[in-house]
Amino acid sequence: MDRRPRPVPHAHRGIGIDRAHWSRTGIVNTINQGQRENMIASQKLWQKLRRDRQNWFGKKPEGEWADIADRYRPGVETFDGWWNFIDNMNHQLRCRIKAEYLTPDKDYPDEPLLAIVVDPLQDLPTTRPPDNETPWHVSIGFYSTKYGPIKDGSAADRANYKNALERIQRNYAEWAEVILQGQSQGGTFALFPDSAIANDADIQHVHANSHYHNRAIHMSW
Repeated sequence: MDRRPRPVPHAHRGIGIDRAHWSRTGIVNTINQGQRENMIASQKLWQKLRRDRQNWFGKKPEGEWADIADRYRPGVETFDGWWNFIDNMNHQLRCRIKAEYLTPDKDYPDEPLLAIVVDPLQDLPTTRPPDNETPWHVSIGFYSTKYGPIKDGSAADRANYKNALERIQRNYAEWAEVILQGQSQGGTFALFPDSAIANDADIQHVHANSHYHNRAIHMSW
């Protein structure tokens, strides 16, 4: 498998990340302010493009990203092929991870999604992520207290939620190689509770009080 460095996400939009920001000393100003603001600005730009180009914006290329069957790695197209591949993974995925903000939902441009980006270091059953706008990732929570159970929490609960988000940003600021452990559930890789990422108390807290609280902590194939 090609182990060359991946291109920086969104670099083609002029939102590349200055590597100097990813030092231990510089990370606070980058990921919890600079990158979050870049993602907000990016979504607002997309909203303007959508208004200006209603006839074409948002259409997926036919057969390109619409379905998992279009992204199968050769040899896993059949039921047996899929499960043979999954069984050979032995419930493990070796990868690199780091925290990153992903472009917000078009309807909520001020609320970027904090995710743990996953850079696979082994073959996956699919050849590319489910969406061409995002890398493989584990969704953690929106940088917001407007979604999920936390929206009805006390002021102290909401402050604790924001503090947990900040700690995740700091603790996952730089690439780290890990082995994720989990199991295939349909089109997702659901992490075991004692796996890296899923065993982090701050991630558990934010995920349980965010938009995705009713789903397992997972990565989509």
